[in-house]
Amino acid sequence: MSRIPRESRRVRSTCRPIQTTFDVALAVDALPLVRRIVQDIKGLRGRLVKTQAEQRQLRGAERTATVPGRRFALADEIRQVRDELRSVIDELHGVGATLLDSVRGDIGFPTIVNGSLAYLVYRSDDDTIAYWRYRDQPKLRPIPSQWHGMPVVHRMEEEEGLLV
Repeated sequence: MSRIPRESRRVRSTCRPIQTTFDVALAVDALPLVRRIVQDIKGLRGRLVKTQAEQRQLRGAERTATVPGRRFALADEIRQVRDELRSVIDELHGVGATLLDSVRGDIGFPTIVNGSLAYLVYRSDDDTIAYWRYRDQPKLRPIPSQWHGMPVVHRMEEEEGLLV
């Protein structure tokens, strides 16, 4: 079985996809696909954690005739799950969104607020997009009702009194 050569990191860093900027309506339109991707990420992450725990347990176990074969099988499974996880995250990036937290399933849709890069944040426990945050700040803020239907370039944060 021949292997497909992987592209180098230098190639990946120079070939970035076009950045999509979302408004609330566009992000909500992407939610059905993003929800499916988030479920895949959470499932794969759960499999990875379980398999890694079993691998650690076998490393500490007494060496028997059956253990080395299982250890090799677990290493292969971990590689396979990591590859699947990378593929699913690449699919998320293809939509234009970013994985912010794989444990909670937080997804960020890039946007502009007050001339700064920010994310409209979808949390997998929520039905819709209810929060936003600046890209370099972890603080989640509720999305003002005025943003629903407002184009990205005119968005401002009223409570701080800043204009675009």
